[in-house]
Amino acid sequence: MTKYLDTGKAYKNKWVFSSSPLSEEKLSQWVIPTEVKDALVGDLLGDGHISRGDISKYPNANARLEFTFSVKNLAYLTHLKFVTYATICTLAKPTP
Repeated sequence: MTKYLDTGKAYKNKWVFSSSPLSEEKLSQWVIPTEVKDALVGDLLGDGHISRGDISKYPNANARLEFTFSVKNLAYLTHLKFVTYATICTLAKPTP
């Protein structure tokens, strides 16, 4: 981090901690597009939540984004996962 601060190259005022200097390409992998953040906030305020497993057993575990929808909204949920949240989701199919 000091390399970026010392040279004034902190990437778009984001804080990323790494044990080695990162290229701009690597840093860009951590930036979530504004459209995704806006949709995420709206869905979390509605029917969603984020959870993590037991951090005492798995301190580096990823977070899990979950939404509660009825089965009749599965097409909408599929759209959210593969279009709206494509940059932050895996390719696994949503589970009804």
